[in-house]
Amino acid sequence: MVAATTINPEGELYPFMLLNYDVEVALDLLTRMLKNDIQLLTVALIDSLGNYTYLPVQAIDGTPLSDPIKKLQHEWEEILYCH
Repeated sequence: MVAATTINPEGELYPFMLLNYDVEVALDLLTRMLKNDIQLLTVALIDSLGNYTYLPVQAIDGTPLSDPIKKLQHEWEEILYCH
């Protein structure tokens, strides 16, 4: 689950959660918001115990993240399953 707070061009705050998305899909949705002049104020991953891990909003810069994340996942799965 991903939680975020955004601000639109009119200065209105929007806190929300992306509940039923893979992390990489949720981060790509946030990336698309940047292209519509939405500013990210906070972004956090929420684990199954409700713990928040805040991400640096600078890391979400308009570049899609799903392909690099999937590549990293494939690499660590390969390492885990081969050793």
